[in-house]
Amino acid sequence: DGYDYDALHVQLFSIPEVALGLCRDHAMVKKVCDYLVKCLSRGGEDQGVPTDDDVMREVSRICGDLRYVLLGDVVCDWVLRHEESRKAIIRVLSRVWHLHPQKRQIGEHVLYESQVWMSAFQI
Repeated sequence: DGYDYDALHVQLFSIPEVALGLCRDHAMVKKVCDYLVKCLSRGGEDQGVPTDDDVMREVSRICGDLRYVLLGDVVCDWVLRHEESRKAIIRVLSRVWHLHPQKRQIGEHVLYESQVWMSAFQI
């Protein structure tokens, strides 16, 4: 259920043949996307960008993994043709659509503007 490994993503996911094999044989794109949606949904469906540092670090790692996986044209072509993977990508895009990094402050002046927008840019 967790997402715990150390720095293997660059070595594994940036090799198109390895990434394609993991996608095709182990449903990697679906699993990674499902976990990303789960992390983004902590605290409710209508939340902004996660403000918890641990959650945001995890989200950043997952986004980085997806970026490496989808670098290869062969993998991208396969993901677009494979229905389950394509739907997983669409679920992620649906979750982050109109994602706003800050919540509206009502009733008092905001003295400090959050830097959460930087995390939203990563997503």
